[in-house]
Amino acid sequence: MSVSYTVKDWMVRFVLAVALAFIVPFCAGVFAQPASESPKDYSNVLERLQNRQLEADRNVMAKQRSWVPDGFKSEDAVMHPIIYWRAWLNQPWPVGRVIILLSGISVIAIGFQFFCPKLLVESQAVYERRWLRCLGVGLLVLVLGAVLTGVLARSGLYLALAYVLLAVVQGISQFGFCVAAKSIGKGFLTLTRVQKNLKGDLTTKYVPLLVGLLLCAVLLELSRFVPFLPGFGSRLLSLIASGGAGALLISLKQSKQS
Repeated sequence: MSVSYTVKDWMVRFVLAVALAFIVPFCAGVFAQPASESPKDYSNVLERLQNRQLEADRNVMAKQRSWVPDGFKSEDAVMHPIIYWRAWLNQPWPVGRVIILLSGISVIAIGFQFFCPKLLVESQAVYERRWLRCLGVGLLVLVLGAVLTGVLARSGLYLALAYVLLAVVQGISQFGFCVAAKSIGKGFLTLTRVQKNLKGDLTTKYVPLLVGLLLCAVLLELSRFVPFLPGFGSRLLSLIASGGAGALLISLKQSKQS
């Protein structure tokens, strides 16, 4: 008997496939022993790899003592938002920064689930049924919002309004990311057959949300080991957040019309 898969199932499979595409080459490069080296030199190879990774982490942390990209000022976030975001996405993402981001977004996600559970459920349903449409709406709104923010800021007369608009755009992105993360987490738990073992209202609401955020954080961290694709993980998460933002906006529009 054939089993029909939904868009959500294919999305989760895509995320897992990308994650495996990062994990397999990395593990092969770390644990594979070159033919020219004898078994007794294996520990030396691992030690050199570990020292190289530690040195890379020190260089990253030295360059990123602040959250502002190198060569930019904090004011550029509102004056030139698209250029600033692009530079911000191109930065390396050390483990400490990923943990801080994950903690902050987890607080936002838990608050979103607690105060607006109906909106989150409706947005998640829209995200799973119309992912491409949600992605298009989200990208359109976020890009237009960023362009309008830069125009208002550079005019010199509406700087305060530009900051407010930038905060709204970022807020929509963060809440949209929560919508997408819960959908990804629920799909992952369903595919691994863990979802059916979750009992209780709180567990079924919050566990998929936190699992989705954790999967996204793992994907972001694994992208560090792909030097020929700088910023791939952060860009992929930006697309995921844009799709969630589009689903959120569509749900808000439908709730007003009903």
